[in-house]
Amino acid sequence: MLPWRTDVVCPGMGMRPRQFEYHPIWPNVLLFGTLRGEVVVCRHKENKVLHRFSTGLSRNRLDSILGLCWLRNSPRKFVAGSSSGVLCVCNLGTEINGSQQLGDRHSSPIAKGGRARRHPIDSTDGKSVQSFASFEKLTSVHVDSTDRFMLASGYSYSVRLY
Repeated sequence: MLPWRTDVVCPGMGMRPRQFEYHPIWPNVLLFGTLRGEVVVCRHKENKVLHRFSTGLSRNRLDSILGLCWLRNSPRKFVAGSSSGVLCVCNLGTEINGSQQLGDRHSSPIAKGGRARRHPIDSTDGKSVQSFASFEKLTSVHVDSTDRFMLASGYSYSVRLY
């Protein structure tokens, strides 16, 4: 880290970022949620947006994306959670880091029960999302090292394990 130098990520795009997560494998890939319910994946050193997800991640445009977490065994996938409690697993497709192809080490991360459902979302490559039972007033999402369990917490008296 260089404390005397700062860069602006995706300048002039009016995205209003709120939550950030670096990719666990590729240091140039950054995931961030916005105050308008969008998730953006970018290569921050190049200021290049790779994917934008909007529909299906929040209930309306006033929902902020407050929880983000990359899956460790499926490097193309991440979990996003909005302030209204919407929880989703999103898939980026086959390429996010230059021309390097990404492969998943397993095909069914998180939630093996009947609570998940798949539906199309608005993204640059038309991928699908897996959604879960909502967690009202969500502020944080975490996935374990095996990608089998997810924790959600927020302004409530409980933590939910998926």
